[in-house]
Amino acid sequence: MNTLNIKKKIEFDTLTVVLIGSEVVEPDNVLAFNKDGKLLWKINDILKIKNPTGMIDIIKKTNAILSVVSDLSIQYDIELSSLKIVDKFYLR
Repeated sequence: MNTLNIKKKIEFDTLTVVLIGSEVVEPDNVLAFNKDGKLLWKINDILKIKNPTGMIDIIKKTNAILSVVSDLSIQYDIELSSLKIVDKFYLR
């Protein structure tokens, strides 16, 4: 059985972003919730990857920028107000 749990949680002014972890890396495993607990988006709503991979880390770069790192070692910097990718680079 594949157990899901919150691997990491980051608080921003208007939302909370969580990284869901499990024994295997699940696709679309970064979720954002408003302060009332309502789901706002999943990471693939922003990245729009045809074959989504899982994320292995989330980083609060600033109060406006969230970084997510994929299991393929690609880091995406996302501007939270517009939900646009502002930078993308390979960590290897």
